[in-house]
Amino acid sequence: MTDIYRFVLGASIAQIREHARLKQTDLAQKAGVTQATVSRIEHGILVPDMTTVRAMALGLGLKPQTLLATAEAAQARAESLLKDVSKPVSDVGLGGLASFAVAVTISQAC
Repeated sequence: MTDIYRFVLGASIAQIREHARLKQTDLAQKAGVTQATVSRIEHGILVPDMTTVRAMALGLGLKPQTLLATAEAAQARAESLLKDVSKPVSDVGLGGLASFAVAVTISQAC
C-alpha cells in the first residue's frame, strides 16, 4: 500500500461520512469500532484491515467494493497530480492532496 492510499482511503471515508451527515461516533457505532479508530483512519494514521473496511463501508450504506473503487480512483488522480510536483511532499501535503483528489472523484461520480 502506498503512502498516498492510506490518506485517500481515509479521506474517502471522511467525505462520504460527511455527505451522509454522520458524525464519527455514528459511523463508529455502525461499524463496531471506536470513534478514535474512525478518526485515525480518516486522517491516514491507521490503515484498516479488510474487515474494518467492510464494516465501515456497510455503515456508510455502501458496498465495500464501491468504497475501495472510490479510493482507487482518487489515488490515481492524486498520483497524477504528484507527477507535477518536483519537491518531496510531507504527510500533511499528502493528506491535503488526497482530500482534494477524493472531492473531485466523488463530485464527478455524482
